[in-house]
Amino acid sequence: QEVTYRSYWESRGSKKTVEMADEFLELAKQYDPSLELKYNKFYIGLAKNGQPSNFIIVRPKKGFIRFEPRLKNSTGQLSELWNGFPYTSQRLIMFANIMPTLPISVSHCFLNSGQSCNAPTRMLVPADRHDEVVQIAKATAESVKVGDPKAEDTVLGPVVSQMQYDKIQGLIEKAIDEGTELVTGGTGKPDGLNAGYFVKPTIFANVTNDMTIAREEVFGPVLSILKYESEEEAIEIANDTVYGLAGYVQSGSAEHASEVAAQIRAGQININGAGVDMGAPFGGYKQSGNGREWGDFGMEDFLEIKAVIGAAAE
Repeated sequence: QEVTYRSYWESRGSKKTVEMADEFLELAKQYDPSLELKYNKFYIGLAKNGQPSNFIIVRPKKGFIRFEPRLKNSTGQLSELWNGFPYTSQRLIMFANIMPTLPISVSHCFLNSGQSCNAPTRMLVPADRHDEVVQIAKATAESVKVGDPKAEDTVLGPVVSQMQYDKIQGLIEKAIDEGTELVTGGTGKPDGLNAGYFVKPTIFANVTNDMTIAREEVFGPVLSILKYESEEEAIEIANDTVYGLAGYVQSGSAEHASEVAAQIRAGQININGAGVDMGAPFGGYKQSGNGREWGDFGMEDFLEIKAVIGAAAE
């Protein structure tokens, strides 16, 4: 049963979490050789002499990492060991919570054939998770059915015009020329689609933010994956653009995601897959425009202000 639940965790995209738990167990055994890992669908924790303890390493359904210091005879030592363990709770949250949602995040880029003004076309991921993210993104893109929009199983239809098709093809070619890693997709039409402005769902990896594909608005089904070493670097990359319409933050902690969102220069930030809210103002920063639509702020754009000078206000 324990092996089954370990596999369950790995299948959820949390293989790195499992490796981290193994690493912590080896350190903990230096203090208490009777310790072992306890797996179930709700958490990974430590057990002592076959009995589960309250030392919880990760609890993904709760969206955070917690330690409950109640393990008899070893609490002080394990607590000190845990505090010095070379993983941050932020990164562990990402191991447990972000990976299972990646297919949704990738698919979001392809909505409306990628022709959305707020499409999440740059995906920023921790550097040590890059390769794993790339494989999930590749599998997701290759599962997308491109074809006749009237067919029930079609996910991706054509783009709007020859002009737009040519622009997308040019940006894909430019990305390849600039040395990005083409994971899947690329130039030309999908197999079996010789007519129409169909574009292959395309994934680029090892993209850097100085590359054209990361700086231009593609307006097509093309996703660029960029690496970051720290949260500060991720925020810097996110803000290093002339655009600022929308951004997306994914985290096991909504509070932490809100802190990050506050530092991103964009008019709207969606946290953990939040959908459209017509009561929230929508509009951009920088070259993504001025003014807002929707919500109270959207109504204010229809109002005009008049200044009357020389008379006392009532």
